[in-house]
This record gives sequence, C-alpha cells and structure tokens, in this order.
Amino acid sequence: MRFVHVLLVLPVTLLAAFASSAAIAADTSTAPVAVSVPEAVPAATGLNRAALSPMMQEILEAWDAHAAAIAVLEQRIEATTDATDAIALQQEIESLRRQVEIQILGIQAHHARLAGRLEQAAEIEAAIEAMTAPPPEAIPVERRPDDGRDE
Repeated sequence: MRFVHVLLVLPVTLLAAFASSAAIAADTSTAPVAVSVPEAVPAATGLNRAALSPMMQEILEAWDAHAAAIAVLEQRIEATTDATDAIALQQEIESLRRQVEIQILGIQAHHARLAGRLEQAAEIEAAIEAMTAPPPEAIPVERRPDDGRDE
C-alpha cells in the first residue's frame, strides 16, 4: 500500500481510527500531528462513514476526490515514455496533494468556527495563508569585487 505524507492539524481521534478501524462519532480534541494517510482511507480502515463527524466525512470526500485524480495521473506516468511528460505529470500530482492538504485545513477551520473554536480556526487559517502566499521576492544585493581590505 502506498502512503501520502501530509502534515495537517487533524483530530487525534482520526489517528485512532486509522490504528483501530473504530468508528468515530465526533472529533473531541485536536492537536497538530504529522501522519501518513493511506490513499484509500475507507478501504484501508473499514470506517463506517455514516458514523463519522460531519468534518471527517468532508475530509474523506475531499481526500477521495483527490486520490482518484492522482490515480489517473499515476496511470498516465506509467504509460508515458517521455521523461519530460513524466516530470510534468509528477509535478501535477504534487500540486494536487498540496491542494488537498489546503482543502482539508480549510474544512478544519470551517468546523472549528462552527464549534466556536475561533482561536483554533484563526491558527489554521494562518497556516493556510502561509502555505498559499507567494514566496517573497528576492532582494538584489550589490556585489563589489574584493579589493583585499577587511572592513
């Protein structure tokens, strides 16, 4: 089984679901964690989606949609003989994985707001902003030839 590595602020109860395949009625606590999430979450865990919290249902729906798109791109990589095309497809896969991470964080922020956890929602939104903000522009530095003097 292949795994996708993501860093997300996930409910701790999700980790228990991956470990024990137990159904989750609602998320009860949150903590930033790094997890390896199987691409086929429902098949790998046997989760009963109806028993999951609305947030977890949304997260799994987002994950499934991206996993399907990634699977198609991976099939195209396997079929291509052109290295340039393979690299472009891999970059597209990386972009999709980043998009799902941002989408999942957005779902978490939305549900944190609904639950009145405004500080947590703001922290998640700040993380999204940091991930989506364009990189700062480089500041040109004037280089002078070394004339042998120490300054």
